[in-house]
Amino acid sequence: MKRILFVDDESKVLDGIGRMLHADRKRWDMQFVTSGEDALRACEAGAFDVVISDMRMPGMDGAKLLSHVRDRYPGTARIILSGYSEVSSSTRAVPVAHRFLTKPCDAAQLQAAIDASAPCRTFSAHRKFDVSLAPSVSCPPCPLPTPPWLRRCATRTPP
Repeated sequence: MKRILFVDDESKVLDGIGRMLHADRKRWDMQFVTSGEDALRACEAGAFDVVISDMRMPGMDGAKLLSHVRDRYPGTARIILSGYSEVSSSTRAVPVAHRFLTKPCDAAQLQAAIDASAPCRTFSAHRKFDVSLAPSVSCPPCPLPTPPWLRRCATRTPP
């Protein structure tokens, strides 16, 4: 059973995602937390196949959280689900997230992104990850396309 961790500082958003994906509870073990710190504690307690995080949160934002997840758990797929599409925030997410989804996100789009994350776990199962290599070795990008505007932002060099 695939383990999914959802992170958003707004509990009502997490409740909505839980209701939206209720039918998937038989195939996914879904956990919901309201902060980056709680997410890291949940990851320490047990491995997740996918971590889906809001970008803007007090304290640790989504990019920082997913950076920690990438470094500590390189086989975990990482997805940003955000209602904000600011270029500066988006470009910070590019190196640490496999996907960037915008809110509102319908169930089919979220399910497809989660299902497409399977290659990340498969990739890590066939490789022996050395924790010292974690920042430089990571799972390949998930096969769903990144929006073109975000790819353009990631390839720009700062002035």
